[in-house]
Amino acid sequence: MFAYRAARFLPNKLITALINRRSLSREEVQRLAEQREAIWYIEEEDPIEISQCYTGTGERLFDGYPMEFSPARPFVIEIEDGHIVGPNAVVFSEDHQVVIESIRSEEFDLNLLKRPDDLHVPPSVFAIFIRRLLNIYSYTAPYYEEDCVFPLISPDASYYHWVVEYLPKLRLLEHYERQTGRTPTVLVESQPRDFVRQSLHLAGVDPLRYREWTNVERRVKRLVLPIHQLQGLKNRAPHRSRYDPSRTGLEWVRTRMRSNISDGNTGGKERIYVSRQKVQSSRSRKVANYDALVELLRDYGFTTYVLEELTFEEQVELFADADIVMGPHGAGLVNMLFANDPLVIELLPEYKKTPYFYYISDMFDFEYEPIVSSTTDGDLLVDIPDLRSRLNALGI
Repeated sequence: MFAYRAARFLPNKLITALINRRSLSREEVQRLAEQREAIWYIEEEDPIEISQCYTGTGERLFDGYPMEFSPARPFVIEIEDGHIVGPNAVVFSEDHQVVIESIRSEEFDLNLLKRPDDLHVPPSVFAIFIRRLLNIYSYTAPYYEEDCVFPLISPDASYYHWVVEYLPKLRLLEHYERQTGRTPTVLVESQPRDFVRQSLHLAGVDPLRYREWTNVERRVKRLVLPIHQLQGLKNRAPHRSRYDPSRTGLEWVRTRMRSNISDGNTGGKERIYVSRQKVQSSRSRKVANYDALVELLRDYGFTTYVLEELTFEEQVELFADADIVMGPHGAGLVNMLFANDPLVIELLPEYKKTPYFYYISDMFDFEYEPIVSSTTDGDLLVDIPDLRSRLNALGI
């Protein structure tokens, strides 16, 4: 609350001066790292152009969302005498400047705060930044607790964002190790969620290599920080979405995970329905007429799965054998990444038509079929006769 009030009532010029003095943008931290020869790039990615999406009835979907992307070139830097502060592990340089690359914000590209002359910045955005700045005077670590650390802590609760934004960073970690010969300690969240632990294990990160974050300051001799390619979409303001995809990063996750599962699970036979009936959330997007839906899907050879009941490795094995992936809009659909060439059928609630999973489908040339459903109290009310007709039209 204090941060928001300060952001709202302090003069814009004063806040701008504070931000410029106490922060490092992506461009600034890259330039400093280049001067120190402490930055390592990997290959530049080709531009990504997403094709227009239509429903089976010809309705055009996802208007207003960006459809063309020029992915940032992935890099990893080494910060000497760095500090990590607070529950979200915000990084500070040796000069006590906050490194914006370490702050995840779907609300706004915080790098733009460094050049706000003609920019309208909401008070809530300044508040995000000021809250981070309040930590800079609380350093108490008198010595290097670690020689070399790679922070991998997601402040987002979503499985989707962990898979598409954080697991690809392991590719940059391995690149750093090859270039320097050093093996950083991987810093993970306190009491890691099951999918965090299990996905790191399947990716080849030994549990003995990582350490849990204790939500306090840590001083590090060599702080290894990768680019953060945020992939957030704003349903109410599509044009303000912050989406920086990395197809090669997702391909790395896909290949690495599939290479570490047992053989014989890639025949493409499974017809998977991803159930959200057990999701505990006010925005659960369950299916109100679930029994009727399951009865219909049984006729078409679908098996229903509750992914929360499976380990990460079991999910990868399941989807590696997928022919069709179907389910309501939700994080579990990101597992389509581990399939060979699936048909993806997404049940979209009429109030939340965001193209997270269409983007992935299009980038990997998966066939995608959107089905928009009416809702009741936030849950989907699937038109069963219409769905049957759509499945028949698809030749299922």
